[in-house]
Amino acid sequence: NAYKENNKVVISILDIGADGKLSNTSNTLLKTNISEYLSQYRMINDYIEIKDGKIFNLAFDIDVYVENIADNQIANSIITIVKDYFDINSHEINEDVFLGQLQTKILEANGVLNVISITAYNKVGGTYSSNPIQQAISDMKTGQIVLTNNTIYSTQDSMFEIKYPEKDIKVLMRKRTN
Repeated sequence: NAYKENNKVVISILDIGADGKLSNTSNTLLKTNISEYLSQYRMINDYIEIKDGKIFNLAFDIDVYVENIADNQIANSIITIVKDYFDINSHEINEDVFLGQLQTKILEANGVLNVISITAYNKVGGTYSSNPIQQAISDMKTGQIVLTNNTIYSTQDSMFEIKYPEKDIKVLMRKRTN
């Protein structure tokens, strides 16, 4: 992602590692090569800064009403939908997450009657990125994100990722009672 800050062009870069996960540890040679290549296109007064972008790791609790609570296929479908929605190849740096769009996709899953809630968490430290999200956090222990307008907001130099979908996406299924 590139943006202008005063008379400086700032370019944030992220890599995709061999494991298919985001990485923000590019080497100096890569940054120098990008800067030198772009220098021929800049204005005389402009400076170019190449820096590593930020990775915001997310986790989710999805609470749904279903037709048959014993149908594990519904939970697996929801996990796949969320994982596919956050596929890093389908998104860009500085792209907000609109949970209403995700909710619509979950409602299309066979057997889902209603999405009760989607709770989002910012995972930081350990095997996750060290970058905390800029949005308010309601519980520092769990990293629960305070959703504003049902959206998770990005920054100019960041991208979202679910690093471990198999453990970072939890589905609670409830059977509606009449």
